[in-house]
Amino acid sequence: MFRHGGSTSFKTESRLAEVWRDLQVVGQAATLAPEWYPIGGRAFLGLDPGPRLR
Repeated sequence: MFRHGGSTSFKTESRLAEVWRDLQVVGQAATLAPEWYPIGGRAFLGLDPGPRLR
């Protein structure tokens, strides 16, 4: 993505940089919340994931 966006993609106010940061936060939140692992595993296997976390 950054290849096509050019050097302006790295600027803080760039929409592409903002989306990239958001994706990183989502990935980190998922890996830091071990209580989500069973829910994700059941969903991946096509089973009922059960109740949602709050």
